Amino acid sequence: MKVKIASIQRNRYEDGPGIRLTVFFQGCNVKCKGCHNSEIQDIRNGKEYEVKELCEEILSYNLPVKKITVSGGEPLMQEEALEEKENFSDKAIKNFIH
Repeated sequence: MKVKIASIQRNRYEDGPGIRLTVFFQGCNVKCKGCHNSEIQDIRNGKEYEVKELCEEILSYNLPVKKITVSGGEPLMQEEALEEKENFSDKAIKNFIH
């Protein structure tokens, strides 16, 4: 399964409790007024990953505390990819949908 990602950013303090890695999913069908990530609304942009490849890249960062925020865009536009990542991700990862 493929997933579109706008960016992956490490050492984030503003995306949940503690120091986190944030995965910004590409695409949003909500288009809220005043959106602070309007540049990632178009699903046609971003980098395409296989879900397994994305999980392997995240795990390769050897994060001291594996706290990950899934943000966007609208991550639930790619809900199947979120479900599939459960097969590959380390059980120690703390997921948080922002």
